[in-house]
Order: sequence, then C-alpha cells, then structure tokens
Amino acid sequence: MNVVPPRHALLQQACRMLVATLVAGCSSDNAIFEQYRKAAVQAEADGSGTNAEAYYLSALHRARTSMGKAEQSEALYQLGVFYRRGARFGEAAKALTESLDLAADARITDPIAVSRRRVELARSLAALNRWPEGTATLRPVIDHIGLFPAGEQGEIRELLAVYRARLSALGADASVLQE
Repeated sequence: MNVVPPRHALLQQACRMLVATLVAGCSSDNAIFEQYRKAAVQAEADGSGTNAEAYYLSALHRARTSMGKAEQSEALYQLGVFYRRGARFGEAAKALTESLDLAADARITDPIAVSRRRVELARSLAALNRWPEGTATLRPVIDHIGLFPAGEQGEIRELLAVYRARLSALGADASVLQE
C-alpha cells in the first residue's frame, strides 16, 4: 500500500534534507540544487510522484531565488518532463514553454538541449490537441535529429510521423515537417 504523505510532511522532509545537506558541508546553491534534482529523480524512480514533484519544485525554487536563467531553464525542463509523464499536459506545456524562453534568455545554444525541450513541449501540445503550435515548436528540431543518439532519433522521427499524419488529417501541409 502506497501512502501519500500530506504536503506538510513533504515540506518537513524537504527541510530535513536541506539541513542535512548544509550540515554535510554542501552549502552552495549549486550543491543544494543538485541534491533536490537527484532526490526528485530517485523519488520518481521509487514511484512516489508526490515526493518527486515536491523535490522538482524545490529545485525550481532554489534556481529562481539564487541561480541563473540556465539553471532555471533546466529545472523547468525537468519539471515539465515530470508533468508530461504524469499526463499533466497543461502544466507540462507551461513549464516547458518557460524553459525554452529562459534557455533563449540564457543564450543556451546546445542544439540537443534546446531540441529536447522542444520535443517535450511538442509531445504535450499534441496531447492538448494544439497541433499548429506543436508543429511550429517541432520544426527547428528537424535540423538537429542527426546529433541525437539513435534511440532518441527514432523517438523524434515517430513524433514527426504522428504530427505529419495529424496535419494531413486536418488538411494542413504536412511537408513542413519533412526531414
């Protein structure tokens, strides 16, 4: 039986983790940020979505209060992926859109990092039936598919195929998403 603790208990747990991190000598903002991110990934792997969300939100809060736009973009990206996996597509789209905006503001130029944000956003927009917006989001990714590992390339190509099929069904020009 998986018992989900109330929010108050989650906040207490997060505070205990913060104190433990400080006591251990990892008082830098980056170290605390990384601790929250690692705890979120572990909680998600353990099947505790509520704890994972609390840790992702704590990482985002840390990034917003004492870190730069690049870290904020990364925290929002991870939160957006978490929301998308949990079928919380509206929240995912909001977090991923903000992540992309901050990536541009922070001048993040790594094509894989930016494209991953775009792919995740396009997945959420498809689930929200926002095909034109998703198409515009996905188009720049086409130029960078070859940079991804083979497995991710396949996933991106599948997503492009879904978009092309949907655009065709809507009577729109699907050729805008050709490789």
